[in-house]
Order: sequence, then structure tokens, then C-alpha cells
Amino acid sequence: PPCASDLGAHGGDVWCVAYAQLALGDLLSCSSDGTLVARAEEGTASQVLVALEQPINSFHVSPLHGGLAAASDAEVLTFIDLRAT
Repeated sequence: PPCASDLGAHGGDVWCVAYAQLALGDLLSCSSDGTLVARAEEGTASQVLVALEQPINSFHVSPLHGGLAAASDAEVLTFIDLRAT
């Protein structure tokens, strides 16, 4: 049987999920609830990286540049320097 798990990281629809090898967590996701979260492993709490009042639609992690960029309905781009974490 397939293995499934409900991580319960968001309070709204999840719009983007990606795996990344980061100190903050290996699984990143963003949602219509306005958050972008990282989770290190199953059973650990999610760490909120970005919290906005508008939905976060997508994000991109650049291991080459050590950064993360997120786009939202707030008509802003949010950048995080992952080298500082």
C-alpha cells in the first residue's frame, strides 16, 4: 500500500512543494494561508520562514546563490539569504 502522511503544516491550500537540502529543513511548502514553511523531518514542527497576509503562490530555492525567493498576491517578492541560517 502507498505510504501517505498528513504534515498539517498549513491552514489553507498548498500551492507549491519542493525538496531542498537546507539547514532549515528538507521539505518546503507555500500556501494560500500566506505562509512558506520548512520541515526537517516527519514528527518535527514546521518552521515558518515567511508569513504574509496574502497567499504565497510559489517559491524557488537557488543552492548556487544560497537564496530563496517567494512570490505572493501581496505583489511583492520576498528574498531570504539561506547562508545566514
